[in-house]
Amino acid sequence: MPFKLRKYKNACIKLNGGNPIFIPESDPKNGKGKINIMFINERPGPKTRGTDLVCFDNPDPTARLFKYLFEKTFGLEYRRHIFITNAVIWVPDEAKPRNYKPTSKELRDSLPILKNQIETIKPKLIVSLGNSALYSLKKLYPESQKLQGYKLTNDIGKVITDTPISIYPAFHTSSLGQVTRNKKQQEKDWLKMRGLITTTPSNP
Repeated sequence: MPFKLRKYKNACIKLNGGNPIFIPESDPKNGKGKINIMFINERPGPKTRGTDLVCFDNPDPTARLFKYLFEKTFGLEYRRHIFITNAVIWVPDEAKPRNYKPTSKELRDSLPILKNQIETIKPKLIVSLGNSALYSLKKLYPESQKLQGYKLTNDIGKVITDTPISIYPAFHTSSLGQVTRNKKQQEKDWLKMRGLITTTPSNP
């Protein structure tokens, strides 16, 4: 049965001060069977309101580059072994949706939700996309010395292994992320990801 993100709706409403929120659901085309990779993005973008899905088929540049990199690295058939979520899974419910970069407080307050997803899904590898997701994982695993010292601009390509599940931090596929790490560079980062699935130890 597909993992339902909206089961956290009541908790997310509380995080938004009791005000209405919108949570897009996970893509039903993904997650068929054993989940090998959990991708953690930043927050749902405005286009998710039209599709109601956290999906790399959404009609926006960030999703298009994500899909391009994923297809080039794994092939689209592999999507049945992945789960895509966000460090903050909700946005304010508005008539005209817009981009909301999560605040540090929202990221910290959302940690129990992210932790529950990880513990339920038990992926072989976690891929954080961008600094917001990396920040959340640093707060979730404060005991990891490798993770605490990790900086995307200096350490891209390294895998974190002193965590319960190995973590591979990568740049966000947004236009802003490409300013620091362009498409060709991100292609190289993602190709390293493919080898980690066979070398990463199984979860305890």
